[in-house]
Amino acid sequence: MELKTFSLPAPYHLHLFSVVSSAMDVAHTLASQGAPEKTWVVALKQTAGRGRLGRVWTWLPGNFSGALILRPPLVVQEAFALGCVFSLALGETLLTLGVPAQALAYKWPNDVLLGDRKVAGLLVERGPLKGQDTPDALPWMIVGLGVNLAAAPEHTAFPATSLSAWHLSPDLETFTALLCRNIDFFWDLWVQQAFETLRLRWLTRAWRLGQEMTLQKDGTLVTGIFKGVDTEGRMQLQTHDSSGSPSPPSSWYAFSSGDVLAGGHPPHPDQGRRRGDGSNAREKQSVFP
Repeated sequence: MELKTFSLPAPYHLHLFSVVSSAMDVAHTLASQGAPEKTWVVALKQTAGRGRLGRVWTWLPGNFSGALILRPPLVVQEAFALGCVFSLALGETLLTLGVPAQALAYKWPNDVLLGDRKVAGLLVERGPLKGQDTPDALPWMIVGLGVNLAAAPEHTAFPATSLSAWHLSPDLETFTALLCRNIDFFWDLWVQQAFETLRLRWLTRAWRLGQEMTLQKDGTLVTGIFKGVDTEGRMQLQTHDSSGSPSPPSSWYAFSSGDVLAGGHPPHPDQGRRRGDGSNAREKQSVFP
């Protein structure tokens, strides 16, 4: 059921629902019907929300579940920068609301942490490609955001927290309006100064930068020192050669996708769970697989 909406800064549009199966799915439907760029789908309740790698996104009352329609003039490779735009926008929103600066961190590729616990995550998906003559064109993209405003799920693959645990309780309208303004700021920064400016800003709060980190990719674990993110948004890991010496930059691993674990710890038993139905797999393609 669609509810009466509150106002957002122009040119944002809002569709507010009491309950949906997935805000991402509703946004894809609206985008296919011609909904304008910067149209939000926000749900007070989700019954089948999803995160990266087809995982179930745990919904709890009072949390933010939204999906934003974008129609950027990008190619697929450039779309990795979107995650940086939204992570920075979300981080700035949390700082404005009163989160301690020293607690905020960005976990590659798409999570926002408070005190080493996940407070928010994002999912970027694209709609179907245009014609064969422009195979990399993106007619629309959907950025989904889940933010633990009121409560954090338990027994998750990565420890979670909420804004309420930090004694903050923004209402939905205040949070969404502030987020919109910060999205615009970092989007303009990206357009005017290119991805490098965003990359360097993201790295100032990169979680475990310079520390040991393990990435799980296609069932394989790779452990090394997290050296940063390259100009294409790929995570760089420095490993050791057979003699135990650190590898030179030319031999660092560069990953465009995967699951980051801390210090080589094994994944949670549910971490690799995927959706079983494969619905709309060809049309809703994740930019962060």
